[in-house]
Amino acid sequence: MIRLFASDLDGTLLNEKHEADDTIERTIQNIVDSGRYFSVATGRSADMVQFSSVGDKIYYVCMNGAVIMDPQKKVICQQTIDKQVLRELLERFPSSYLEYITPTHTFICQEKESFASFMEEKRKGLKSAETFLKRLRERIDNAMSFSQSMDMILQQDICKINCQVKDEEEANALNAFLDSHQDVLVNAPSNHGGFEITKAGVNKGTAVLWLSQKLGIAQEEVAVYGDGGNDLEMLQMFAHSYAPSSAYEEAKETASMIIGPYQEYSVIRHMETLLKK
Repeated sequence: MIRLFASDLDGTLLNEKHEADDTIERTIQNIVDSGRYFSVATGRSADMVQFSSVGDKIYYVCMNGAVIMDPQKKVICQQTIDKQVLRELLERFPSSYLEYITPTHTFICQEKESFASFMEEKRKGLKSAETFLKRLRERIDNAMSFSQSMDMILQQDICKINCQVKDEEEANALNAFLDSHQDVLVNAPSNHGGFEITKAGVNKGTAVLWLSQKLGIAQEEVAVYGDGGNDLEMLQMFAHSYAPSSAYEEAKETASMIIGPYQEYSVIRHMETLLKK
């Protein structure tokens, strides 16, 4: 019997607007009411995970597994990036738009207006631009601090670094830096070309496994769902692993089974089927 359901959000659990609607929350409530557990497994930070009615009933594997929180969003496990390599990154890329993220806040070297303008420009014309910009403005107002010095950032427990690069030259330089620091850093973006940097060894799979062990749940009693590059370890680690048919090819090749496209609530429907079994 499946006792823990863990799912990626964007492109997997959430609807086309990248939101958790009533249909999604109803199924999560059914999971909890049945005595089982539900956890998100996302690259997002906790402030970017929003549920209306079930937010205080689920667990949170965030930042690709660097942070795990209980239903009250209290940190129960975190993996921070080494201060020395953090200093090197700050010195090497002072003008790059890097987001230095703790379990509860994000720190930016650039000024607020410069960062917002750059991020909005990067998303122009994309299908999800409107949802992204709404989410970005909320984060800018509530969960981001700008014009931060190197010393200010080094004082924080940084668990994840996000980056949207300006051009190919910057991307190559950042990739070269990561290649030379593979022993302490790993980049596991949800989509090709992105940067989602955490401590080496951090991934959703090991984080979900840690959570299942804390809850006293066997590995074969866990079902996981994912669609992107940052889901591969999780999909490989668990026997009950599922990818939407709309997922990246690598995710579909890694999962034990392919279900329908995420736009048709395929993940929710599959969870309901497992509940009935």
